[in-house]
Amino acid sequence: MPKVHNKWTDEEIQLVFKYLPAFGKNFEMYTRVINRPKNLIKSFYYNHLQRMRSTEQRNAEAQDIAFLSTSLAKLMHLVSAE
Repeated sequence: MPKVHNKWTDEEIQLVFKYLPAFGKNFEMYTRVINRPKNLIKSFYYNHLQRMRSTEQRNAEAQDIAFLSTSLAKLMHLVSAE
């Protein structure tokens, strides 16, 4: 087995994302198509999930802020119209 480096290539990352819906948490299947040990694939998988959750949370917070600022602008417009 060739030496495994910690740096993931773009091709390896694309393969993980390509097979993610089909393989899910079956890390043994990833090792068949990607030349990485199971533990590295598993840590990449969980780190990716954590990043995705963080991104979704930031997006939800941004939507909440946008909604609140729009509501505040409408309220200020109503108050100034009186």
